[in-house]
Amino acid sequence: MELLKIGYKSVILNERSCCFPMESQTKPTHKHLTKKPLFRWLIAVMCMLALLLTSVPLVSLQAAASTPVYVKTETAVNLRTGAGTQYSTLQVLKKDTTVTLLDRSNTDWYKVRLGDGTTGYCYANNMDVLNDCKSTDYLNFRTGPSTDYSIIRTLVPGTRLNIICFSGGLWLKAVAPDGVVGYVCTDYVEYIADSSIKVTTSTSQAAASSFTLSQTTAQIARGRKLILSTSGAKGTVEWTSSDETIARFVSDGVFKGVSEGKATITATDTKTKQSLTCELTVVATDYRFVYLSDSARTLEEGQNFTLSIATEPEGGKYTLRSSDTTVATVSDAGVVKGVGGGKAVITASDSTGIVTASCQVTVNPKGSISFSSSYLSVYAGSSVRIGVTKTPVSMALVWNSTDNNVASVNNGLVSGLRAGTAIITASDSTGKIKAKCVVTVNGVNSGYVSLSRYQATTTAGKTIYIQGYNGSQWSTSDSSIATVWDGFIETKMPGRVAVSYTNSYGQKAICVVTVTEPAPIRFSYSSPNSATLSSKITLVAITDTKRSGVYFSVQDGTTPTIVQATSKTAEGNTYIWKGTYTPKQAGTFTVKAYAKYNNAWSTCSDGTSKMFIANKYDPTEVGLKRLRASDGVIKFIASNEGYVPRVVYDNMSYGLDPTLGHGYVVHEGECFYNNVTLSEAYALLVETVNEKCFATDVNNMLINNYAYFNQQQFDALLSFSYNLGTGWTYGSDLKDIILSGYAPNGSRNLNYVGRNKLIREMLAYHHAGGNCYYGLLYRRADELEMFLYGDYVHDGSYNKHGFPSPYCISF
Repeated sequence: MELLKIGYKSVILNERSCCFPMESQTKPTHKHLTKKPLFRWLIAVMCMLALLLTSVPLVSLQAAASTPVYVKTETAVNLRTGAGTQYSTLQVLKKDTTVTLLDRSNTDWYKVRLGDGTTGYCYANNMDVLNDCKSTDYLNFRTGPSTDYSIIRTLVPGTRLNIICFSGGLWLKAVAPDGVVGYVCTDYVEYIADSSIKVTTSTSQAAASSFTLSQTTAQIARGRKLILSTSGAKGTVEWTSSDETIARFVSDGVFKGVSEGKATITATDTKTKQSLTCELTVVATDYRFVYLSDSARTLEEGQNFTLSIATEPEGGKYTLRSSDTTVATVSDAGVVKGVGGGKAVITASDSTGIVTASCQVTVNPKGSISFSSSYLSVYAGSSVRIGVTKTPVSMALVWNSTDNNVASVNNGLVSGLRAGTAIITASDSTGKIKAKCVVTVNGVNSGYVSLSRYQATTTAGKTIYIQGYNGSQWSTSDSSIATVWDGFIETKMPGRVAVSYTNSYGQKAICVVTVTEPAPIRFSYSSPNSATLSSKITLVAITDTKRSGVYFSVQDGTTPTIVQATSKTAEGNTYIWKGTYTPKQAGTFTVKAYAKYNNAWSTCSDGTSKMFIANKYDPTEVGLKRLRASDGVIKFIASNEGYVPRVVYDNMSYGLDPTLGHGYVVHEGECFYNNVTLSEAYALLVETVNEKCFATDVNNMLINNYAYFNQQQFDALLSFSYNLGTGWTYGSDLKDIILSGYAPNGSRNLNYVGRNKLIREMLAYHHAGGNCYYGLLYRRADELEMFLYGDYVHDGSYNKHGFPSPYCISF
């Protein structure tokens, strides 16, 4: 033993030389004093000086903010698998067992971890958070968790320490009364639970600037605990209770209800001095515990069972309730009835709602769904039907696929789209009765077969045009969603379908087509197409027959003008809706048509059009301003082009262009309405001349070259372009002739174009596919009459103005 002289006290250092040296230091008595050589005294003094000169790192409490919190059992406690008495018991913890606190968000049950790593839940009222301890003997306070670390000081018996965390089983990290942090051996401390010392916790300086408290009012039962939290503090947060006899401080943000009454819990940011309060009411519960005879039950829909309820002490009144009465109901007598498939929790509680017990009820629904197979395979581009048996037979099924990129399903018909695996399910309307089948989609060899595109999306009712190469046969995986002929995919209903193009060797290429709900508006436009301020404008929308109403929104000011459709006419499988608009000002305005379906209004891109209004209309007045096709030229084009309701190949074009309506050419990848009515064909023509390149290119050619022109000249060139394309506007003899006319003032003016040159050049455009056609010759004559005389009548065969015949054909 060593005797050290420290001030006026003599202390014997009694550290054993075993694996765990004794850390307590017994108060000396006279019999402990023994004579030792002088040099040992000198060594001891030198050691003490070295100790005093040692720089001891002070660990901030802030660093401990995220360290573990420990709790101790007040009595023997059940460690359960879940937060409630309905969960099974893992083991019984003895009184004064110390465990790590993992989660205390549930005020009734603490989640804890034992020393061997086992986790579970303990009833919170039987646990105390360990904040403090005190030394039971003279105790070395060290810089680390072993005797290898230097001694900061020796603590006298009864020194109170604030526990930060435990380090192994023999050491704990703690804060001394003066704020210094160190380590002590756990063999020589006594734990103090439910300390009244106010412990402060640090909040990061980078926290949010708004200081908030998780609750401003709360109610707990006597003996229960309230857990509060803050956010946004600039400094440390100090917690206090206005009445410790009602609500006693337990730990950071945790207060225990001691007696009935009210207390104010205050959280103070020590840096900003801002305080937040929670008004706490501590009430007495009707009884301590309520018990149910069952913690979990399973029953069939329509069946029932009776729960037995008991309270401690006996005779307490309780309330029973179900978390989902569509699944299970419960009577005041505890009779639980299965109403529908699913899960519900039956809860018994006292009048405060604080003392509770619960039983989880699983109800198996009536009826069943089964598949003929749990596993199926199909090749991409093909389909397979799942056999299904259901009870009752009248049950409506809802079908789903877990991966619509791999396989889609339509009323039990599964389409293979891409290689992969998907789970197909069928369920009742509630989703509680279901069956599933795992479908494997096998890939296919495309070989030399290819497509212009491999995926496309459109609305139901439209047709998509794609092109295939090196194949011979088209097919779809589900003809109820879409059919296909020669690359024209005609859609019928929403869904996903594989469109295949196959050669004679079985090689195929696949395009996956997604079909969405039908569009609310099929076509929309205004008439006249080029209106004036004095016009009465008719707004037109065409829909399918499922729509029950239409209105138009004219964007003609800060607040749009709403025009209701006042007439509806049936034509084929469509409705034609019309409303009347009175112009307010000249300009170009957006018009959106909305259709009503199932009491909901909606629109789409086809429901948006442009309305053009000029101050006045004079077809002979020339100017340098953009014009729009007149109704006269639109009707002229329609008359010349004829009407084709269903897409056909134009044998007069070089590429056998697909054409429908009034000469509308369908391009690859385009989505369009096939089998159009006459009104739809006209609406498509209006949309085409307005929105496609025809009017734009003619306007650009004239305006960019500062050539003055009038409406009838513009209309004639527009008709010419619609028939032959607009390539001539970028460079041609016809363009040169049109731009060669100059007025006396030196400006380009189409009124001064060389008449004879213009006639000869336009009449030369009467060929198609290398052949001369009278129909084209007569159309050129009509367009010349329109250009020169404002004549929109389709009667070119009469050659009323004696135009000279081309050398290869004559009038």
